[in-house]
Amino acid sequence: MVPVFLIPTYSNVELNQTASTSANLISIFSGINAASRIILGVAADKLGRTNTLFTCCFLAGASCLAIWSVASNIEILTGFMVVYGLFGGGFISIFPVVVAQVVGIERLSAALGILYFGNVVGNLLGAPIATAIMHAQGGKYIGAIIFAGMSPVIAAFFVLVIRFRINKKFLAIA
Repeated sequence: MVPVFLIPTYSNVELNQTASTSANLISIFSGINAASRIILGVAADKLGRTNTLFTCCFLAGASCLAIWSVASNIEILTGFMVVYGLFGGGFISIFPVVVAQVVGIERLSAALGILYFGNVVGNLLGAPIATAIMHAQGGKYIGAIIFAGMSPVIAAFFVLVIRFRINKKFLAIA
């Protein structure tokens, strides 16, 4: 969620966009994000829950590293928000069903409570940490962008470990 907090300022400061244009980027993200949750839910049914969650986490992070890090104009930044909106929403919609698949329905409430607590900590501290990194680098965004990108990429590899514990076959629907 770090990009959602930093993109308006990035757009305004780095790309000299108006506050209105900067705010519109969040609207674009939100609209794509809402639609993607439905699309990714269908994809999870067809391709497997953990496969889809891995893809979402990995591509959300990779989009920060590959697109946002080189966004030198509003068109590239808008493209980033579309890609991030598409895959960033997958975590929210697919995460609970992956947890249910791993721990079972009987232990779902306790597991989700513990995991969402960790998620809240990350959501509360992610933007301040990214901002602190940015300030430590003299206001340059690249450290914050790397932090924002690497966090979901690392999470994706944890999902990959879970996925191969569920089914060791490489191309399995899991």
